[in-house]
Amino acid sequence: MRGRILLAILIAAALSFATSCAPKQTVEARQLEPEPAEQQLAAEQTEEAAEEPEEEEIVIDERTRDEAAKVAAEATLLRNEGLKMADAGDLEQARDLLDEALNTILGSGLAPDAHPELAQLFLAISIEAINIDEQITLADAGQEEGTLADELENMDAELTEGGEEKKAEEAPPEITYDLPVVLNAKVRYFIETFQTTKHAEIAAGIARSGRYIERFRQILAEEGVPTDLVYLAMIESTYKENAYSRARAKGIWQFMSWTGKRYGLKIDWWIDERSDPEKSCRAAARYLRDLYNDLGDWLLAMAAYNGGPGRVGSAVRRTGSKDFWTISSSSRYLRRETRNFVPSILAVAIIMKQPEKYGFGDVV
Repeated sequence: MRGRILLAILIAAALSFATSCAPKQTVEARQLEPEPAEQQLAAEQTEEAAEEPEEEEIVIDERTRDEAAKVAAEATLLRNEGLKMADAGDLEQARDLLDEALNTILGSGLAPDAHPELAQLFLAISIEAINIDEQITLADAGQEEGTLADELENMDAELTEGGEEKKAEEAPPEITYDLPVVLNAKVRYFIETFQTTKHAEIAAGIARSGRYIERFRQILAEEGVPTDLVYLAMIESTYKENAYSRARAKGIWQFMSWTGKRYGLKIDWWIDERSDPEKSCRAAARYLRDLYNDLGDWLLAMAAYNGGPGRVGSAVRRTGSKDFWTISSSSRYLRRETRNFVPSILAVAIIMKQPEKYGFGDVV
């Protein structure tokens, strides 16, 4: 609907602009051989124009021009801010700003063709608004709303306080990991949850992972990070290329637009490499490596991937500990989603290393 409205505005603006800018040669050519009726009408119009004070016309023209220039300046500021938002990948905000720019022109009381500059600006913003609206429509059609990470906030894994979760068994010795995997109360909680209420979602994710997981392991190894970080993508997106979180993170590795750009992903009106499996995996590996270099622990690096390096770094300073389980034993330092994020990844790692043991042996 919005696209059709904008298209109608665009057509009206184009017609108005074309009328205001019609070539003078055409008018002059028609005046060379006027019809008798046209001669009489022209004479009457000339007499009417002669009766009006010439100075008053000049004052009105100058006032209209000044008002149009002010409106154009205000609309241009909104337009430029909207285009910045579009470049940053925030299409919804971009569309709102461009709509506001159009409303500034329409609400000014001036016709869009009151001044050539205003008419051209109105036409340009209309085209940009329609393009962004189409981008949003296409993006919405390809996005898959919701991720496992979004649901962690509502999962009740607050099973212990005071560090009891550190009383944990080591992972089974016959299975090797390159992350510090343990079997504590929180990890068991997520294993059981994934076996029961989330079984279908995890099964679908395991099935999808077959397209990517070996290549992801290769990329992670090339970037010098643990290859078992591949399981982080299960919690982030269940390996959906177009997964889209409520925080507007996107792709298998769930990058926000500014973080994705920081790590080399191209994100603009036409291309969003957050949905490119290989490029986003490499960007994620580099981001996780930087987080590990800053925090000195892979579990904390995973927590920072979800909750932000600033919040996790603050938790380390406030607790004086670099042990994730100690920090996450209290709700004072990290959000519940982040406290659940790490044990859920470890649970997925355990399940996907032995799928038949945990009820996923029939997943292809």
